[in-house]
Amino acid sequence: MSRPIHPAARTAIVIVTYRRPALLADLLASVEAMTALPQDVIVVDNASNDGSEDIVRNAADRISNLTYVQLPENTGGSGGFMVGMQAALKLGADWVWMMDDDVMVYPDALI
Repeated sequence: MSRPIHPAARTAIVIVTYRRPALLADLLASVEAMTALPQDVIVVDNASNDGSEDIVRNAADRISNLTYVQLPENTGGSGGFMVGMQAALKLGADWVWMMDDDVMVYPDALI
């Protein structure tokens, strides 16, 4: 039996990306379309140089509490998730949902 997230719990989505701006844009669009948004969305960019930062800046106009962290070198998925988890905990997250850039979320995923 699943339990809903407590309404007072602070939830963060951590997205790790590397050189896949089109996939990142699709994922951020699916986050934007969520019925219940997380309190924080953190994008950790593993040193992309392909316009990913522009994708995130564009999405920041529509997704509140969107944080962009660009790493100086590619630390791989594990390194990106570590940085994202640290950022989420620093922001006070009780729950952290971590994902790569090649997924999409269901609109009602956090209901």
